[in-house]
Amino acid sequence: MSPDPGNLNAVLRITSSERVRMENLSIADGARNGIQGDDASVLVDIVGCEVTNTGRDGIQASSGSSVVRVTDSTVTGHGRSALAAFNADFLECVRCDLRTDAFNLLGVDSVLSAVGSSILGYTVVEEFSELVLRDGSSLDGDLACQLGGDAWCGDASVDVTGTASCGHCATLAPAAAASVIRRATTRCLAPVHGGGCLAPVWGAR
Repeated sequence: MSPDPGNLNAVLRITSSERVRMENLSIADGARNGIQGDDASVLVDIVGCEVTNTGRDGIQASSGSSVVRVTDSTVTGHGRSALAAFNADFLECVRCDLRTDAFNLLGVDSVLSAVGSSILGYTVVEEFSELVLRDGSSLDGDLACQLGGDAWCGDASVDVTGTASCGHCATLAPAAAASVIRRATTRCLAPVHGGGCLAPVWGAR
C-alpha cells in the first residue's frame, strides 16, 4: 500500500474498531505513520507485514488502544521509531525484525512486549511505560529508561548488546580483549527459585 495524500496520520489507520486482522501487507513511504491503531481500538492483529520508510512511526498504537499484536513482521527505516505506543494498554511484537536509525520501541504511558524478536538500534522506554523482553529476544543497541519508564529482561535467553539504564535489566560487560568486541549480556535482577526470572505484574508502578 502507498500513502493517501488526504490522510496525514497514517497509510493505514484503524480507529475505534474491534477484532481487526491484517495479513501480508507491504506498506511504504508514509509521511507520518505506516499503520496506526487509535481511539480505543481493541484486538488488532498485524501478521506477516512489511512496513518501511515512514516519516514518523512504522506502527503506532495510541489513545487507549488495547492488545495490538504485531507478528512475524518486518518494520524498518522510520523517521522516529519502528513501533510506538502512546497511552496504549498493550502493544506486543512477536518474532519481529525491528530496525531504524532513530528509536525501535518508543513507549509513553503504555505497556510493550517483545517476544522472540530481533531489535537493531536504540530503544527507549519513557513516561511510566513498561517493556518486557522475553523468549530469546535480542536488542543490538542501548536500552534507555527515563521519566518513570522501566524494562524487564524476562528470561536468561534475552540478549542486550550495549548499555541498559533500566532498573530490571542490568548489563555486565566482560573484560575486553584486543581482538574481541566489547559485549554486554543481560542478567535478571529478580531470579526465581529453580531458574528463570520474575516477570512484571502489569499495572504495578
